[in-house]
Amino acid sequence: GMFFDPGTQMGFSQDEAHYIKVIAVIFSVMGFLYNLVFLGLIVDVVRNLLAYWRKSRGRIVANKHTLLLGWTNRSLFLIAQLFESFKNRGLSTEMVVLAEEDPFVIRQEIARHFGQTDRALMKRIHIRQGSPSECDELLRVSVQSAKEIVILSLAGPAEDVDLKTVRTMIAVAALPQPPECPVIAEVRAPETSQAVQSILTNAEGIYVKNAVRRALCMTAIQPAVGDTFQILMTWLEGAEIYVKSLKDLGLKKASTVGEAQQLIPKGIIIGVRPDKELCYMAPPDERKLLDTDKLLILADSLTDLLEPRVAKRAPAAVKQHKPAASDNPRVLPSTLSKADVCRSLPSRPMQRTTIMVGWSNDMSDLLLAFSEYLETGSRIIIMAQMEEEEQKSRLHLRELSKHMDIQHIKGNITSLSKLKELPFEEASAVVILADDNLDEDPRKADSACLQAAITIDRLISGKIKELRQAVPENRPRIVCEVLSPDTDRALLSSPTLGKDSQIQFFNSGMLEAGLFTMASCQTPVFNAILKLLQPNDYGDILSVPCRAYLESTAQYSEGIALKELVGKVRRCGDVLIGTVLEEGGSVQIRPHWDDPEIVPVASNIVVVTHRLDGIQRQMQAMGVAGGSARSH
Repeated sequence: GMFFDPGTQMGFSQDEAHYIKVIAVIFSVMGFLYNLVFLGLIVDVVRNLLAYWRKSRGRIVANKHTLLLGWTNRSLFLIAQLFESFKNRGLSTEMVVLAEEDPFVIRQEIARHFGQTDRALMKRIHIRQGSPSECDELLRVSVQSAKEIVILSLAGPAEDVDLKTVRTMIAVAALPQPPECPVIAEVRAPETSQAVQSILTNAEGIYVKNAVRRALCMTAIQPAVGDTFQILMTWLEGAEIYVKSLKDLGLKKASTVGEAQQLIPKGIIIGVRPDKELCYMAPPDERKLLDTDKLLILADSLTDLLEPRVAKRAPAAVKQHKPAASDNPRVLPSTLSKADVCRSLPSRPMQRTTIMVGWSNDMSDLLLAFSEYLETGSRIIIMAQMEEEEQKSRLHLRELSKHMDIQHIKGNITSLSKLKELPFEEASAVVILADDNLDEDPRKADSACLQAAITIDRLISGKIKELRQAVPENRPRIVCEVLSPDTDRALLSSPTLGKDSQIQFFNSGMLEAGLFTMASCQTPVFNAILKLLQPNDYGDILSVPCRAYLESTAQYSEGIALKELVGKVRRCGDVLIGTVLEEGGSVQIRPHWDDPEIVPVASNIVVVTHRLDGIQRQMQAMGVAGGSARSH
């Protein structure tokens, strides 16, 4: 009894022999240790059994939730974009994450990115560890009752990444009862999207990389236009585009676009989407509206558009009028001088020399995109760590060499001795790319990009005294690509690399997540942005001097009212969507077109237009060499 019940020796009398007491103590200690070990083994067995049951039989029970399959460095951006889109559209939903990573690590990343204060968001995210390509694991996250299923591609070579995405799609399609909700999968190669749709009829493969690369080109060539696209491609800042009918907004019928605009003081109609057709951008006020037409409306949020309105007199900015000679919707006002027409061109001539530092895993596609925006004879200098011959062999772009002069340089992108040899005085833009060799580790890639960008900025600014290099007369724009959410947070809090920095940071991971979110919840908007990014007869976004729409600037010495300017721009066949701030050149989207604001006449504005070719023809007739956001 003393062995199994330590303490029994307390029943011995005080007069017992010493050897009996010693034996009792030994038995009690041994019994105590035995009980601890035995009970510990039982507890450990029970704990392991419960963990096994939780993993093999546990499930997350949810309905109408968003299911995120896999975890990548862009998952935090995607979560932020999704929840912001829900907020802007007045929705509330839960999110379930199925990933192979440890749930504790994922929760730590989410808490670090969003902050411990956002406890409401943390409660709406449920995480389960498991393989997204296993049918059993998919069933345990309520895949069949999900509202939508989202699959983000991992880091690495496009072929390997897309194979993992296809494996996940096969697992979803192989379920006893495949989900009927939309399945949105990101792909790295355009041809993979066809395979995704063939596997599951309600699935769609989204290829966003090319659109983000085009936005990068625009940011380097036309900063104001590039900034505008970056704002429109994400839910996290600025205004968004919504596709709604007047009935969806609870408004009365309108026979024309002009009448519909009068009913929406907190949004700008930038396009019309007829039933089962592509959107028509920058529609004139006189365009007739059908009951089946939907409007593309630029607004801060959907809740702004749905707020109760008080009927008021239609502002003069959108009153319909009889067309005058100066109101031709395909040319600038006829009273413009040659100098005024010059001002409607980009603030700089089209890029002639662009320096690229680093090597992207889609460099061929990036150069093809640049070729559509640059004039023939432009020069691109690429400096990467691989040999020059290997760089040339990776491109396979013989036709491109006829359009542009591509030069290759081998060098470490963080080496001062190599960077100082680049001809920054001849360049109009310097683009620093996340290196292909470091792509699978976004934080390491960002570290190299940041070091290169800071070194180049110091070289261009003449801050490295020991080199005594000449400061370029026209400072080239520095665009630095970043990938990691950690880098994004660091830049926001940095006093030297924040908004006032001369380096423009391009967060491709955030933009890819924003476009991906847009494709899942607003496909027409996603398609419209893709169209605007490509040379087409669909529409364009331009940065144009404000005075290009004024017949005379004498009466606007203190600026022009935003409402009046909106009307003048519309009468020229364009739609004003934003202004370019004189300090810093950043873009401010203006969806509240009837606000009592004053726009300086000397500033630039951002417009959506259909008349790009007409502008170019008029400038050629006046002997002005120029272009626009893109060259045709």
